[in-house]
Amino acid sequence: MKWSAIDQGHINFLPADIAIVHSPGKFGKGVRYFTRYRGETPSIASHTFLIQNAEPWNEYSIVDTWIRAQRRNLNHYRGKGYGIAICRDNTLTPDERVQIAAHASNYIGRFYSPAKICGQLSDGLLGKIFGKDFTFFTKLCSADFMIVCSFLVAKSYATKGRLFGVDAGVADPDDILDFILAHLKKYSIIFYNDKMDDLLTNRHLLISSLYEARKLSYVS
Repeated sequence: MKWSAIDQGHINFLPADIAIVHSPGKFGKGVRYFTRYRGETPSIASHTFLIQNAEPWNEYSIVDTWIRAQRRNLNHYRGKGYGIAICRDNTLTPDERVQIAAHASNYIGRFYSPAKICGQLSDGLLGKIFGKDFTFFTKLCSADFMIVCSFLVAKSYATKGRLFGVDAGVADPDDILDFILAHLKKYSIIFYNDKMDDLLTNRHLLISSLYEARKLSYVS
């Protein structure tokens, strides 16, 4: 699916839509490595953020966490080797969408928590050794000021009783993606670019919702 489908108004986003990102480079690879325990299917997602408003794409603002939580333009993720999918919880009311986005905005200005990252690394190493999912150290670092990107998304959704299969304090980007893909009657995949299409296809996840989303693309 092409970004031009957004440019031409064929695809529109709503507040609290969730972006799942496959980041290029060493940092993204490191996140995917340490959030996957030994024997688990390779991770796709290394980053996540929320859409904040419902303006045209060149004005869409997002609440993003990169070094610190900040507001910036969705266009930041156009090109640059990113794989991106934007997903929607269809059960949210308009008011709930606005409230989730507003809660995410409360984190703006806060920096990534080194303690949280160390906790995730510790659990990741245990997962590599024992071949199972560990969240003990991550859970110890779940205070509201200890943020990473997935914490901001999961905690904001938790204010409306929505979880992603795990406690909001320990969710990682691939947990969020896996939960969405497992609950496609509740969620819709509104947009995904060609890079993300390839990643999901290679993971044998070319499912009906992706087929329906592909039909929204008016650009070959």
